[in-house]
Amino acid sequence: MENTSDLKVAITSRAAIDSLSNSKEEFSTLISMMDKEIGDNSQQVRISNDASNTDQIGRINKLKIHRKMLQDMLAKMELMQEENWETLRPEAKETYEAATATML
Repeated sequence: MENTSDLKVAITSRAAIDSLSNSKEEFSTLISMMDKEIGDNSQQVRISNDASNTDQIGRINKLKIHRKMLQDMLAKMELMQEENWETLRPEAKETYEAATATML
């Protein structure tokens, strides 16, 4: 059984990953949100001067991994034509949902 967070992500992201152009926009927005979150968390670690804060450092690393996955998928989407979108759409949806769940 899915937890409520996963279910919310699945429901909200269905409409976002419909067309190629909407998906590109959603991916770009999520990357920007992750950039801000990574920056904010990194600054907190620097300010606290506490490299032993493994929870926060782990979160930063997890965000960076999903951000890279989003960037790679966005690069693929930028190169493709709308008529080929359906072949990449399931993989894009999975990447988007996993990254969105990381932001919760």
